[in-house]
Amino acid sequence: MAVEDLHTIKCPSCGKSLKVRKEWAGRKAKCKYCQQSLVIPSLETIISAAPTPLASVNVLDVRLLRTSSESTLRIISLLVSIVIYLVCALSIIGIVYLGFFLLFSYFALASMMAQMRSNGIKIGPDQLPELYESARRASSALGLSKVPDVYVIQAGGVLNAFATKLAFRRYVVLYSDLVDACGKNSAELDMVIAHEIAKQ
Repeated sequence: MAVEDLHTIKCPSCGKSLKVRKEWAGRKAKCKYCQQSLVIPSLETIISAAPTPLASVNVLDVRLLRTSSESTLRIISLLVSIVIYLVCALSIIGIVYLGFFLLFSYFALASMMAQMRSNGIKIGPDQLPELYESARRASSALGLSKVPDVYVIQAGGVLNAFATKLAFRRYVVLYSDLVDACGKNSAELDMVIAHEIAKQ
């Protein structure tokens, strides 16, 4: 019997390899290992069911499926994605830092104003009335419905004044040495007060 007349099958029960002749295709037989009945398949069935050798597989080159502009568009999409990612990341971090900065600034200003109110003098009709009258005239001329809170504080010889806001309240702060330098009921002092109130 020629070797080419034999082909190998596997027993469906035990998985053992069996040598059978090709002319036995379609016949019933028993496995010599497990003695279970089986039908011998044809050679064509065995060949069609066998895995195709890797070397004979036609490998498709996916680069042939791409259009001429696909590579360029892929690079552009990658760059745009990176830019969007950086903008989003920096925006989120920037918002957090901005929130901390605004919160710190608010508490710093609130602390400064609390110290000013505890150590300064708030002018009014009964306290430094000439300064209050100057502030009232300036507020009226500037169209303000209410005179801002004006405080005079000691600053160790510093000649300065400033205006600020805290929680929708307006404040004007005059350093006592600047008030003394301008003199009471003077045009210079009226100018300083009007200048600071105009910032409101």
